Amino acid sequence: MKNRKIPFGYMMKQGEIRICEQEACEVRNMFARYRQGASYAALAKDLTERRVCFLPGEYQWNKHRVKRILEDERYCASTVFPPLITQAELRAVHSLKEEKQTTKTPLYCEFPRHMRAKVVCDRCGRPLHRVYDKRRATQWKCVGCSISVKLTDVQLMNAVGVLLDGVASYPDMVDIGSSNYTPSETVKRLEEKICRRLCDTVADKEQLKLDILAYTAKKYDEIDNTRHLSDVIQAELRKAVPLSVSSEELFDKVVSHIRIKPDGNISLELINSQVIGEEDFIQYDAADNAGEEGHGHSAAS
Repeated sequence: MKNRKIPFGYMMKQGEIRICEQEACEVRNMFARYRQGASYAALAKDLTERRVCFLPGEYQWNKHRVKRILEDERYCASTVFPPLITQAELRAVHSLKEEKQTTKTPLYCEFPRHMRAKVVCDRCGRPLHRVYDKRRATQWKCVGCSISVKLTDVQLMNAVGVLLDGVASYPDMVDIGSSNYTPSETVKRLEEKICRRLCDTVADKEQLKLDILAYTAKKYDEIDNTRHLSDVIQAELRKAVPLSVSSEELFDKVVSHIRIKPDGNISLELINSQVIGEEDFIQYDAADNAGEEGHGHSAAS
């Protein structure tokens, strides 16, 4: 994950944090255009199309990056960084953001039928069945562990849209490698077979060698497939940024399951078996911001 050492709009010169006028102009422009009605996604698209450099050689912007800049109080209230905007400008943006959140209308009115087949129980992994009742909230019921979760189509679709948009904005979150690898039943059976042969004092050594080779080859194929799927996911996500609304086409390509927890929280299981929920974005943002804060304080000292 690439991090700036200091916030966008500033630079280090002769050991001091100073204003980078070219970037500062873009920061002021973002605050002004947002107050005029531009969305995070529209601002990100404009910055990307104009190839505004966020990091050396990196010109790809997303709405989360814009959002963090518009929420960053260091641009007007910091003893470390020179001010780029006024307190009044920051308050105006925050007030407008709160107003948009309270008046926001749902993007979806019905959960698409072709996506319902991917909804599963986070506890047992079995399919969840949608039970619609006009008098009560839509429920998702599990035939395996008998849990029942009240979740309207609007709530579920918006949650999926937010997660998918987040993953599209942060393709580096997709694991490349086998850290999330889960052995298939075939691999598990081969492993158990090898263990039994090793415990047998009169086991056929040649057969044991063949079993070990079969086990290794099968496991390698599965791990290699996980890496390939991760590459496919990242390629699709990078093509989709910036993403302003949930894309059903992207969903079909990279998501294998929508996992619903008993408390109603949602996570997406990608085709490489990686599960991503809202808490993952919080940790990702915290790590990103910690990188910027840490370097800012160390530079100031």
